[in-house]
Amino acid sequence: MKKKIILIIVLVAVFIASFVGASYFFKEKPKGFGDNEFSITLPDKFSLEELEGAKVYLESDDALIIAYKDTFQELEALGITKDSSLNDYLELIIKNNNYEYEVKEDDGLVYFEYEEDVDDSNYYYFVLALKSDDAFWLVNFACLAQDKDEFKLDFMDWAKTIEV
Repeated sequence: MKKKIILIIVLVAVFIASFVGASYFFKEKPKGFGDNEFSITLPDKFSLEELEGAKVYLESDDALIIAYKDTFQELEALGITKDSSLNDYLELIIKNNNYEYEVKEDDGLVYFEYEEDVDDSNYYYFVLALKSDDAFWLVNFACLAQDKDEFKLDFMDWAKTIEV
């Protein structure tokens, strides 16, 4: 009887170990993308692509990230300087695009979010502002709106890995 109990315990332990081990191998591994101006750590399912006008464009099968750099010199004519805040910068973006979104601050991030229909699909956008020594950065994270709940926390986590 004791041998059967020990055998069952060993089999259960092997089963659990194989399940945990398998999940480790299927887990997405983090990968750094970028250069000396902009870097971000994302799951390795993302790939770096080209997009005219964007400083960085990354995409996966179910999400994308686009980063734009606006230098202080470029923004000066619009009233944004190196002394302006992230909130000032996002308010300018919202106003100049005739949006009516609310700038939010959460967990050290300054952003706004919205949904929009594009080519018969509804998308969720998480738009983040960052500031470097010479510029403001606008980083757009996007996914299908139906996946918003799944991706919003990921977007926030990924945003915290950005260095400019």
